[in-house]
Amino acid sequence: MRWSPFKIGSLPGRHLNALYEPAMPDSFTLLAPMSLIAIAVGLLSSEVIADTLQNGTMPTVETAADTQTWTQNYFFLIIILGLAVVFYALTAIYRRIKGIPAAANEETHLHALPLLNAETMAHATLDARITALRESLYKYGAPYREGDCLYFGNFRVNGDHEIVDQIKKRFDCYATIFLKDIRIATNILLEDGSRALNTPLAPGPAYDAVLLHGKSFSGEATLFGQPILGLYEPIFNGHEVIGMLFVGA
Repeated sequence: MRWSPFKIGSLPGRHLNALYEPAMPDSFTLLAPMSLIAIAVGLLSSEVIADTLQNGTMPTVETAADTQTWTQNYFFLIIILGLAVVFYALTAIYRRIKGIPAAANEETHLHALPLLNAETMAHATLDARITALRESLYKYGAPYREGDCLYFGNFRVNGDHEIVDQIKKRFDCYATIFLKDIRIATNILLEDGSRALNTPLAPGPAYDAVLLHGKSFSGEATLFGQPILGLYEPIFNGHEVIGMLFVGA
């Protein structure tokens, strides 16, 4: 599956529509009016059953009061049946307006879910990883730069790999902390087994989004010639971007 770069929070609208568009399965469409009819019949028959159990015979219409009672009951039945018909008609109109096939409604939504879930889950996973990395740093204090060193509070990031190694251990992913575009703490290993320290971020969409525009970037990237799915987030000191956080797999 090929990933197209896009910013955090961006998802193809058609997939969201497929998931969140109200769905009304046929089983519900048929069950609701049938239930209303059953309730009406039950209410009407309750009087008949009660009289039969009490007197041992079926009730008959002998008085004006009885006639009025049965008339009211049948009028109530007509109202219930009318509501059921209206409900069914509104459902049909809803399907026509939304263009939802009566029989294929559930199937249409189920086909749209796998793609949405794959994209959503992948980027939600990246969000969780970079959140853990961010919280591990910002708990020390606000970030700032002194010369070629990056600090969070009194914590000096340069050369301290404990945090990125913990992210690796917890999530089994790459993690890097940049000063501007230079890696100053990372769990990425080069071919010779050494950490990829003091190596620059290659020019590309991630570089432009974070360092030039101060925006996060999520999508496909290249890490030392290897395609990955990564998330880059700027580190601000005031309005200045002084570095980046990165997680990827």
